[in-house]
Amino acid sequence: MILDAGIAEFYHPAEHVPGSMVSRDGVLFHRGWYGERTVGLTRFYTARQNNDRVDRLIRILREGAWADIGAEDYCVLSDGYRYRIVQVQMIRDEEAGADVLDISVERTGKKDVGTDHT
Repeated sequence: MILDAGIAEFYHPAEHVPGSMVSRDGVLFHRGWYGERTVGLTRFYTARQNNDRVDRLIRILREGAWADIGAEDYCVLSDGYRYRIVQVQMIRDEEAGADVLDISVERTGKKDVGTDHT
């Protein structure tokens, strides 16, 4: 398992976090390295059947983040774009001996404002 594609930042929409001001920006709840995976045909067509699109598939270490990630959340990857979370799969990477999350994401089409991503 190689997590060298960059750092992913995961956000809850501000309106879903008690005590936060409602804005278009979210509240950061997890940040960590991710690896790129191949979006297979089955995953691609299953998403299409549900009127979703899977643009990328990333892998992160589970390390407590899995309990917080929900369908209304989004992430920002190293390219600076926002990605809507379509699906989260908890799996065990036997080769690496680690618990990981495979996260299917759909690009929203806009770069995240206020980040230092290039």
